Order: sequence, then structure tokens, then C-alpha cells
Amino acid sequence: MKTRTANLYLALLITMFALYVSAGYTQAQSPNATGWVQLGTLPPSTYDVAMDGSASPTLYALGLNGLSTSADVGKTWKVCDPEARYMRLAPPPVSGMGAPSTLYVTGWRGPRSSTDNCTTWQTIPTQDILPAAANVRLVTAHPLNPRILFAGMDGLGGLYRSTNGGTGWQSASNGLPSGAWVTAIATHPIHPERVFIGVRYVTRDHPSAYVFESTDTGLSWRSASLGLRVLPSNDARITGLAWSGDTLFAATSADGLYSYSEQTKTWIQAKLPPRDQGPAPTPTPNADGIAPRPLGIKSLTSGAAGALLINTPRGVFLTHDKAATWASFGPDGVVGNLGAIATDPISGRALVIADSHVWGYNIPINVAAKPPVKSATPRPQASPSAVAQFDLTPPPDTQDMEP
Repeated sequence: MKTRTANLYLALLITMFALYVSAGYTQAQSPNATGWVQLGTLPPSTYDVAMDGSASPTLYALGLNGLSTSADVGKTWKVCDPEARYMRLAPPPVSGMGAPSTLYVTGWRGPRSSTDNCTTWQTIPTQDILPAAANVRLVTAHPLNPRILFAGMDGLGGLYRSTNGGTGWQSASNGLPSGAWVTAIATHPIHPERVFIGVRYVTRDHPSAYVFESTDTGLSWRSASLGLRVLPSNDARITGLAWSGDTLFAATSADGLYSYSEQTKTWIQAKLPPRDQGPAPTPTPNADGIAPRPLGIKSLTSGAAGALLINTPRGVFLTHDKAATWASFGPDGVVGNLGAIATDPISGRALVIADSHVWGYNIPINVAAKPPVKSATPRPQASPSAVAQFDLTPPPDTQDMEP
């Protein structure tokens, strides 16, 4: 009798465990149903968010009032840089896990960095950057060598590179067209000397190339836009570059999503969510049979284990299988009002802005395999003998500082 009772009890435990695992799996595969946590409210006019999970979890919110930080998952905020207009959070290199992340911001006083959660700032020297420090639009570090920095310029466009943590800079625009603003940057996960950038043009006459590749860590560039069809418009641009496993994806402002083939060195149009998926479906073809333009993508980011997130006018969508299938992504009830999206590569948590709140969701890390990462840091190469100079003709609308 005791043995029978014990067996029944064991069977009940196994059944309960199976239901628990099944529930957890369902939650992981259906983020729109459960699993979301409201982390807190946001400062007014927030248009970008980030999370640092390297040490003590810290949230960042960038808005019209500058950069704010929260150490209590969004319950309280304090402004730590009122002049910031762009931020980039660089996690520690793979070989240095446990080290603090570095936060880079740009503003009218030039670029600055912080390694203590926005408590103190270090000014990044810009005496080698033309025309002025205020024209630095973005600053980011190479993921495997934090002493290699890239600075993208507005106004005149172009790119600068530093190999000593920002102490000195050199032009890194060799091969880039004049007037090209760098809007996205991604490093190859296995070959760190290969760097891809996406651009936006602010001049009327420009080439049709919107993605460029460097094989010498940014010293020289060549077009890598074969197959990428971006229709010329006032705001045509690459809004994001991100790797999913061994595949690079490029998001465009109005021409859909593309994936890059390493074998053919060409882009092909990636599958997007069905037109009837999401809170705001794409309109059907009009009476003349003209199909609507491809879906525009506000931003693209990658999460744990190759997950990709896109923010579109129809909502935010998630894919775990390199755009083969998509799922709506967002807390119930506020899916149609989502704003910026971000991911923390350390904790695997995704963030979205929804109705003046920031929400978090832990993307499962065992859905897809991550590519191997080269552990050796890239060595800065010598400067080429001839470096392209900036076109000093100011482009129209140089005051456009859209984040």
C-alpha cells in the first residue's frame, strides 16, 4: 500500500512538473500573452531606452530633457546629462565579462563616456575631428576591443576612428561618399576586422549604395549594397544592422528588411510579418491594383541567441528563425502604442516603451544557437597613405538632429 501511494505521489509530481515546463515553454514562445513586467514609468518625451545588466541593473531613458537614469527598474529617475541627444551602451568585451559597460553620449559639448552608470563622465577629446565636436552624431566601441572607437558625423557626414580610446582620431571615410551620415554599425561576429555600416544621405545627388563594408577595421570602405533596393526619398536610410547567427540583416526606413548572403555577397528581401498581423495591418492594394510600399522599419535590434526585433508602424515583431516566422511582441492592451525597443545582451531582457511606461521581457536564450565569437581582439592597422578628405560644402538642413 505504501509503495502504491508513493508511486501515485511520484506520478503526480511528474505530471505537475510536466505542466510547469509546458507552461514555461508556452510563455517563452508566446511573449504577447504572458511574461511581461512593467518596470516603471518614463521621463516625459522619452524616445530611446537602454538597460545595463553588467553589474547593478540600470535603466537609461533618452528624451527631450536629456539622459535620465534609474537604479530601481524605473520607479524613480534622475537626469544625469541634460544635453545628451544620442546614447550608445557598449557591453564589456566577451573576454571581460563582469567588467562594467561603457555608456557613450553625444551632445552640443561633444562626446562623453561613463563607466559608472552615468555618475561621472569623461570627455572624449575631439581636437582631431572636423568641423567640431558638436557634429559627432554617434560614438560606439568595437565589441572586442574597447580602445577602437568610431565616431559618425552629421552635417558633413563621414566617419572617424580612434585606436587609443578616443585620445586621438583619424578620418575613416576612405571610400564613403560625401554627405553620408552613418546611421547603423555592426561588426562581423567571427571576423572582427570586418565592419558594416548603414548610411543616410543628406544631399540630393548620391549613389544608390546604402551599406558599406570595411575589411580593415574601418580604414577603407567599399559598397556592399548589391541587391539592396532602397527607393530615393527625403528620408531613405538604413535604420538598423544586426546579426542573427551567421546572417546579417538590414532594416530600411521605407523599403522593408533585407538579409545578406556571405556566399554571393548580395542582399535579398527578407520575409516580413503578414499584412494582417499586428494591431495596424498594412492597407490592401487600391482600386488600380497598386500594392502598398514595403513595410518601413523604425529600428532593428538583436537579442539573445539570434532573436531579432523590428519596430514598425504596425507594431513590434519578434523572430527566432531568421525572419522565417514572426510573432507580435508587446504587453497585452498596449501593443498599438509601442515606441522604442532595446535589448540587453547580458541579461537577455528586451525593453519596449508603451504608454509612457517601460516594459521588460526575458527572451529565452536556448531557442537558437549563437555563432562562435573570435576571442582575439583586432589589432589596429596602419593608416593608408591617402585618406579621403571631407567635402566642405555644407549639405542642406544641417540642423536635422533626429535621433
